[in-house]
Amino acid sequence: MKYIVIEDENGKETIHMWTKNNKMTHYDMYHAIANIKSDYENPRRGRSFLQMSFVVGAGFYDGTNCHGESISLHVKSRGDEDTRLVARPSKMGAPQSKNSLCKCGSGKKHKRCCG
Repeated sequence: MKYIVIEDENGKETIHMWTKNNKMTHYDMYHAIANIKSDYENPRRGRSFLQMSFVVGAGFYDGTNCHGESISLHVKSRGDEDTRLVARPSKMGAPQSKNSLCKCGSGKKHKRCCG
C-alpha cells in the first residue's frame, strides 16, 4: 500500500493510505485530499488546505513496516515513526459491555460513567 502523512498547522499528523493498484501517485493523492478538505472543511479565510499543511512522510506500507520514498513529492518515509501512526489504536477501541470498567480510568462501571 502507498501512504502519505500530512501534518496540519497545529502539528497533528494524519496518515492516508491507498492500494498500489490505484495507480495514483503520492502527489495526486495529496492534491485529492486537499480538494476534499477544502470542499468540506472551512479553513481560515484566505488560506487553503495546501497552505496550512504539508507532507512529512510518504512511501509504502508492506503490512508491518513503512519504508521507501515518494518520488513525486520528494519525501522519504520516516520508518518507525510512520509505522506507529498505522498501528495507533482508535480512541474508543473495541466495544465494551455496560458492566465492565470504563476505559477513561475513573474506576467506575462503563454504564455509570461514559456509557
